[in-house]
Amino acid sequence: MGPDDKERLLFVDDPLTGPAGTEVLIVCARRSAPIGIDDVRAVLPDLDAWPHLPVQSVLRIAGDKVEVLGGERSLGNPNDPTGAVRQRMETMLKSLRSRFQGSGAIAFPHLETLPR
Repeated sequence: MGPDDKERLLFVDDPLTGPAGTEVLIVCARRSAPIGIDDVRAVLPDLDAWPHLPVQSVLRIAGDKVEVLGGERSLGNPNDPTGAVRQRMETMLKSLRSRFQGSGAIAFPHLETLPR
């Protein structure tokens, strides 16, 4: 980034809360215009809850592919939670690439936390 560019950093130090499920973090970048919530909604395959990933499963969009980083390595079987999440991320990848100059995403399981 050059000296005239605006830099933004978001730091979240609160633990994830709420019911267990699959969390998806999406990062989008473009120079042509600010990115709004409608831009992000447009890349999501649907707004239904995603299948629950098994513990230690992590998938990411990096460059032009979806990678399975941890857990079971499914080949895309829609009956398998990892495969179903992978298919959704592959659909999302196509939308991200068509709308943004830079993007990435990561999906991971969120286990319900016990009260302290």
